[in-house]
Amino acid sequence: MESTDPNSDDAPRPITTSEGNVNRKMISSAVQVATFCRRPQIWKWLFRYIVRSKITVAMVLGLMCLGVGTVVWRHRAVDYWYRTGLASISRSDLEMIQLAVQHLPADSARARLLLGAIDLRTNKPASALRKFELAAHDPETTLRAHFLAGEALCRLQDYEAAIATLQKALEQDLDNVDGHRWLAIAFFDIGASINSIDQLKEVVRLDGTDPRAYRLMGLIYFEAEEFSLAIDAYHASLNCSRSQFDTEQILAELGAALVKVHRYNNVLSLLNEAPASPELDSLRAESLYALGRGEEARTLVEQVLKTSKTSRALILQGLMLLDDGRAAEAIVPLAQFVASHPEDFETRAKLTQAYSQSGNAESARRELKEFERIKQIRQQIHELSLKAAKQPQDADIRYELGLQYLKLGLAPAGLKWIRAALALNPAHEAARKAIAELSESIPSSNRN
Repeated sequence: MESTDPNSDDAPRPITTSEGNVNRKMISSAVQVATFCRRPQIWKWLFRYIVRSKITVAMVLGLMCLGVGTVVWRHRAVDYWYRTGLASISRSDLEMIQLAVQHLPADSARARLLLGAIDLRTNKPASALRKFELAAHDPETTLRAHFLAGEALCRLQDYEAAIATLQKALEQDLDNVDGHRWLAIAFFDIGASINSIDQLKEVVRLDGTDPRAYRLMGLIYFEAEEFSLAIDAYHASLNCSRSQFDTEQILAELGAALVKVHRYNNVLSLLNEAPASPELDSLRAESLYALGRGEEARTLVEQVLKTSKTSRALILQGLMLLDDGRAAEAIVPLAQFVASHPEDFETRAKLTQAYSQSGNAESARRELKEFERIKQIRQQIHELSLKAAKQPQDADIRYELGLQYLKLGLAPAGLKWIRAALALNPAHEAARKAIAELSESIPSSNRN
């Protein structure tokens, strides 16, 4: 048996005391860990820690989602109320517009726009315009602000600025029906009837159910003596709505247009179901008389004149008396009409005839002279009106029109045309002076 040399490398090394201690500690620690891990409460604690950690993470994520959701909800709520406020402007629903403003950030462009709309609908156009000017600085509200500012400028009778503002806005939104509507009104008020008709046709294209557009077209055509076009427009307006606030006036204008083209049976059919009124009954009487139903016409005229001295009834009574050979009696109603309508040279011609047939030569000569003067002025007005319709920016034409109306004693009409001249040219000193003089002499209730 071989002996082992303790000094050789292959001889096993003896375990020292320090190494033994380390090994024992490691073994002891392992045993302790194993013993510790075998305790069930340790696993329960670890499980609870993991669960609690998940709950915390979930809570954090939930709060983050809630915050984001709140921001999104508030943003959508603001958008909702802004859109609701805008939709309420055309309906003039002031309560809803005010409620929408309360849900918008204070002093925001949106809030200013809606507050301006409230001012506009409560007849404070100057205050509204200031708010629209502020809202126009925000890209989101600038276009809407321009359209509403155009309406405010129309109400302030600053037609030049209104036309420029609305035309600029329509370049950005050609299908804005309110923009075309107010541009039509601005052109109408300065006598640019051709331009007004063009805009009204755009309104009809965008909203064929708007009775007011057709109604204004009818009025423009009637004043231009294009009676067939006027008749079609008035019919279209009534077909859209028979519940307009001035339905009776529309019926009267339509009836007058039908009389101008001698469609008397159509007048009677139109007014068959219309309520009785002095103006409509006068149209009925005139149509009956033209159709040879004289007795019915006389009875109806007498009924009208008992309650109201309408222009048409006075003229018709005078004409019937002339036809009956009662010229002296005809003078009374004809002179009564001429006194309140000095511009009507046709009726003045009938008055001249009545004076002549009754033997009052001096009065006949006086009326004939006045007839010739008025006829000449009316011809000038007709020619100037045609020019004004074709030249919407010419202030001098409108000023001259105003002077011609003043020569007829029609101060409110003269004031309207001179105002239009000043609106187109604020430096027109003659127009400014005339307005100042007229404003002092015309009662405020008769200026518009």
